[in-house]
Amino acid sequence: IYSIFINQTESPALSNISARKALRLATPKNAIIEDIFNGYADIVNSPIQGFSPERQDGFSQNLEEAEKILIDAGWEKNEEGTYTLETEDENFLLSTSISTSNVPELVEIAELIANEWRKIGVEVSVKVFDVSDLNQNVIRPRNFETLLFGNVINTPADLYSFWHSSRRNDPGLNITGYANIETDAVLEDLAEKSINEISEENINNLISEIKQDVPAIFLYS
Repeated sequence: IYSIFINQTESPALSNISARKALRLATPKNAIIEDIFNGYADIVNSPIQGFSPERQDGFSQNLEEAEKILIDAGWEKNEEGTYTLETEDENFLLSTSISTSNVPELVEIAELIANEWRKIGVEVSVKVFDVSDLNQNVIRPRNFETLLFGNVINTPADLYSFWHSSRRNDPGLNITGYANIETDAVLEDLAEKSINEISEENINNLISEIKQDVPAIFLYS
């Protein structure tokens, strides 16, 4: 499953839930599937695919609605056409970067996403790294703002390594630094059970919490 992982510590503007929701809605998933893979990939909207296929509900990119989310949350465009947000504590510029590995299809996808994000007033750049450099100097020290990367999820129990708060620091695999008490409880339960013992309710609760918090934008498999 390939996703855009969001590091809110390194990208302050994306610590705002409105910004993350807008970026998710502005992400061209259908174009990735059709233009990059000629239809030979599946859209993914949650951290796990295949365990219950019907859970992969439809997705439609909507740039107009994405901008509405920003405007409703108080973001305003500056003279350069980039959204800014003024709060009592800090001023934010909707600026970020997408880091990924030097693999042609990933670079192409990152550029495609960046171009669409720019259409809604985001200042965004793409950073490309050799695989070893990406692993050692970007992912392990969490030195990225957003990261286009893939992980392998075979069973719900595998989600523990990627989303439990105890795995936030290297060598843990929770690269977004995501922490949610309710999600942790579900992940702990999933890690202790076999697939046959896992309830649909637990999976639904987990997916709902993660999708609501938007620590990542799930793209395709």
